[in-house]
Amino acid sequence: MKIKFIVFSVLVVFIWGCASKKTVETIASPPNVSAVSTNEVVGVALPLDGKGLYENNCGKCHGLYNPKDFSAEQWQPILVKMQNYAHLDDAQMAGISDYINSQL
Repeated sequence: MKIKFIVFSVLVVFIWGCASKKTVETIASPPNVSAVSTNEVVGVALPLDGKGLYENNCGKCHGLYNPKDFSAEQWQPILVKMQNYAHLDDAQMAGISDYINSQL
């Protein structure tokens, strides 16, 4: 019985560790708009660039491949398949695809 519990616990931790983690920054009170310059973004969680998305999502469960390891045609089905595993939306996948294609 103890072995089943240990195996189950390890499995849960592994699955949880591979799940995509999305964080959103919250603000306790709205910023003073007059104090914010036009070049600043306050309290907004900006999306990562394609490279950051690739490193933070794909590298959680396995080693990262060099984009040049595969052709653009080979990457396409890999990215489609992995999108479901990593729980990424289409905008995030577009960023990752753009990054990979820019490195080819």
